Amino acid sequence: MNAGRDRLRRRCVWILRILVVLGWLVYLLCRLHRPLLAQPIPTHPVPSPNARDFYLKALGQLRDEDVIERSYHFARRGQPPPPDADQCAAAVEDNRATLALLRRGFAYPCVEPAIRGEQAMDDAVQRWKGLRQLARLLRLEAWTHTGHEAWSGAMACHLDGLRFGLDIPHGSPIYGDREGTLLTATALADAWDCVAHLDSREARLAAARASALLDRQVPLGDVLTEEKWWLLSYLVDCISSDHWYVNLGIETTGVLAGRGPRLSPNSDYVRQGRRGALTKFAADLDGLARRSAKPAALLHWQPGEHDLVWPEMVTRYAECAAGHLDQQAQDGMLATALALQAWSLEHGRPPARLHQLVPGYLRRLPDDPFAEGQPFRYRREGAGYVLWSVGPDGKDDGGRPIDDTTKTGRARHYVMPESRGDIVAGVNP
Repeated sequence: MNAGRDRLRRRCVWILRILVVLGWLVYLLCRLHRPLLAQPIPTHPVPSPNARDFYLKALGQLRDEDVIERSYHFARRGQPPPPDADQCAAAVEDNRATLALLRRGFAYPCVEPAIRGEQAMDDAVQRWKGLRQLARLLRLEAWTHTGHEAWSGAMACHLDGLRFGLDIPHGSPIYGDREGTLLTATALADAWDCVAHLDSREARLAAARASALLDRQVPLGDVLTEEKWWLLSYLVDCISSDHWYVNLGIETTGVLAGRGPRLSPNSDYVRQGRRGALTKFAADLDGLARRSAKPAALLHWQPGEHDLVWPEMVTRYAECAAGHLDQQAQDGMLATALALQAWSLEHGRPPARLHQLVPGYLRRLPDDPFAEGQPFRYRREGAGYVLWSVGPDGKDDGGRPIDDTTKTGRARHYVMPESRGDIVAGVNP
């Protein structure tokens, strides 16, 4: 009897051991096949028709690219178009169909399909760089109008370029936003020279259009959120290897090159494991997006001891944020300057206060993106005026423009995260 009980007890022990081992195997298999992220990386809907498709088709039939490129590089040096203006006019004429196709896209919303993974980013970067030629073509067309003193036509081309540049960041991470900023800056580089040549009616119409285009600006928080999802998709691929902690900390390149970030060399992400590192990195980027509501907090953010980012990445984000907010300020000040031109021609001098422009000349006063919901600063000076944004330091310097004397030419007035002074309309590009 006792022997039978002993055999039964031993069998039960072995069965229990087997069940424990099987349980551990099931647990390990579940962990092995558990997704690295608690939620799948989302995508966003793309409209149909999509203005992006029209832009890419227009790029595909672009002609006389060498003339367009040459005229752009003359402009970058602060010079007028090259002497062979006839070639420039011929290039614009040869691209009439291209310009028509580009402008057809303005009738539709523009959204970049979700960019997920390194290869998708590489492809998108090449597309965005190609689109620069279309912005340069619009600027060349504006020059042809300027040569005939058709200032209203030139301003219309500049505003077309503004619309084009504002479309690109929709649905894009930081690199796409940066390209959109470059396209917009290309379009508006000469727009300030046209403002003073417009009559009252032309200035009113241009102000109304420029003001409406401000509604197409993409919030910086949306750009940073899209950046988070593409980076997570990149990092999921990056850490799907036996030496994931090496890839995560070393084998990456700069965000502005269209690739992933370098994470902080501290050991926190190694202790947390793959999923812990991704969760912590997603939380860090969510915090970055929340900071976008307060520009000063984002522009001058310093990572904490346990933030999984390199200082170089923080610097690049700050530069992108400064460029994004600077271009929003330029767009808003241009709309305001056009309204001021119309008012001045109709009343003989600029208004005493900007609020007098609403609602007759502007639907609303544009906000200064560096001043958290406050309007631009303004002062009437004799027959003219000074219009400015407080700039990256958030301090009102009374219209004293950013001027870095360590640099030369237009670079003296470029806006950087560390710039001191104000962004003055028509002075700081």
